[in-house]
Amino acid sequence: MGAAEAAAEQKHFAFEPRSVGEHGNYSFDLADLNNADCLMLTGRAYEVVFGAGKRIRIPHVFYLLGESPTSAPAVGIDDFAVGRMGAEHLIERGYANLACIAPQSSPWASERAKGFAQTCRDRRVECSSHILPLEALPIYWRTTFSRGDRQLYDLIQSLPKPCGIFAVNDVVACFVIESARSLGFNVPYEVGVLGVDDDPIPNAAAGLSISSVQLPCREMGRQAGMILDLLTQKKPVPRRLVLSPIRVAARASTNAFMVADELVRNAQAYIEENRHRSLRVVEVIKHTRTTAVTLGKRFRRVLNVFPSKYILIRRIEYAKELLREGRLNISEVSQECGFHSCSYFCHMFKRVTKTTPTEMRQVRHK
Repeated sequence: MGAAEAAAEQKHFAFEPRSVGEHGNYSFDLADLNNADCLMLTGRAYEVVFGAGKRIRIPHVFYLLGESPTSAPAVGIDDFAVGRMGAEHLIERGYANLACIAPQSSPWASERAKGFAQTCRDRRVECSSHILPLEALPIYWRTTFSRGDRQLYDLIQSLPKPCGIFAVNDVVACFVIESARSLGFNVPYEVGVLGVDDDPIPNAAAGLSISSVQLPCREMGRQAGMILDLLTQKKPVPRRLVLSPIRVAARASTNAFMVADELVRNAQAYIEENRHRSLRVVEVIKHTRTTAVTLGKRFRRVLNVFPSKYILIRRIEYAKELLREGRLNISEVSQECGFHSCSYFCHMFKRVTKTTPTEMRQVRHK
């Protein structure tokens, strides 16, 4: 869709999608590609259609790929940052025990696992990493997969509870959730599960909506399309473009705050639901039916932060998500987050993040 949007912006482009299946099958004639003026393709499609190491004679760009197998530019995802975002989400939800479950022989999964582990170390949170063979943990959706895999069951059974699990994509998350529920564990209170991709198929199959790290796939297609336009005009293009993940779409599989204090948990949930607006502490006090003194004491004891600062942090986090998404300009993000002026928003954003909104937008492209 992103590539189609980029093509629609250029009158001289006609965009024609072709599909390559998981098993290497494709239903188009290679003559179609010979008649094309430029190509946008994945690494898998390159190997299947052309053969690894073969030269492509027309302008082309790779997407979903960090490094290009030819001399062409590539647009990919910052998978290390995906892992970081996953760890931050589970830590913020208060899970005392964290684990990463990933399949073997997947470079992108390995990078996500590294980002997760590094963030846990930075935050001084204990975590464990578990690499399973593809027979026990497939990364693509398979209706034929035996969902009661003993190796996965044994692993989930052995993890200390409550445990926040980072599954490196939504398919893995689906099988983890099914295994945990089959073992009788409550999701999300005993086992919280976070996936990646925001994929509707495993979300539906899990029988419980999966929290997931959203990736900028549409933006990736748009950027690849813009690079193709520059290539056809023989203009300079970036050799490698890496996009940051957008946000965590928090759903039922991690929809819990795990701190022991019920008052603080209720306040956190209310703040999370209202972080898109200018929420005041007095509203949180009214919602939780407590006093300013009690709320302040409990927040400082449990979270080591004042309620007003916690609200600001969560609002700024929402602003970061909107900036990474790239749909709104900085002034529009300020309004969307309930700040009364753009200059005040920028000031508070820098105070919390030590960077500016403009710099936050720029880190999307490395």
